[in-house]
Parts: sequence; structure tokens; C-alpha cells
Amino acid sequence: MADNFLEQRMEDLLSGKIAASLRRPGGSSQRKHVHFYVTIIGGLCDEGIAKASELLKKGGKVDIIDSDWKKGSLLAQRHGFKFHPVDMADGKAIVLRIEEIRKERGLISEIIDLRKP
Repeated sequence: MADNFLEQRMEDLLSGKIAASLRRPGGSSQRKHVHFYVTIIGGLCDEGIAKASELLKKGGKVDIIDSDWKKGSLLAQRHGFKFHPVDMADGKAIVLRIEEIRKERGLISEIIDLRKP
């Protein structure tokens, strides 16, 4: 017989009267752990959006670098990736943007280049 509330809860748990809860402090019952960060250059094409959606479903964080600010912002809101507008003809600007993403994220697991040659 339990002497206090915690002992009683433990007995109830062990006997199967109650189920364990996965709740964590702050009220969230599940936390999504991100294991990878991917940057897609020229990712506003159909292939890039499909790849970004697939990676997001797997728990990744996706950054897309492309030039169409309006389309990129709209798709970013719809799909959940982060959009970075840059002039795709300016190689230095692309490299600088990747470095900014690397500083923000801490690392980039993969860079996918979908620019057309």
C-alpha cells in the first residue's frame, strides 16, 4: 500500500491501471527532433519543391535559395521551408547566402544544386 501520491501513481502504473504519459515540461507531448539541414539551390522548380516536402516530412529543416521572391515566399508559407531570395546569376551572392545559412543553422547536412547549366 502506497504512503503518498507518487508511490500510489507508481503502483497504478506498474499494475496497468494507468498508462505512462509522454508529456514534457512546457506542455508539448511530442518534440520533433531535427537530424539534418538541407539547402536547395534553385529549388523553386517542381523537383525542388517535391524534394523539400519529402525532407520536411522526414523531420529535416530545408532552406531554398532562388530568385523569385514572390513565388518563394508563397511556397515557403505553404510547405514550411525557409526561403532565401538571391540573384541566381551572381555566384558570389549564392555562396554568401549559403554561409549565412550555415552560421544560422550551425551546419548544413547537404547542399542540392538544381540550377540548370
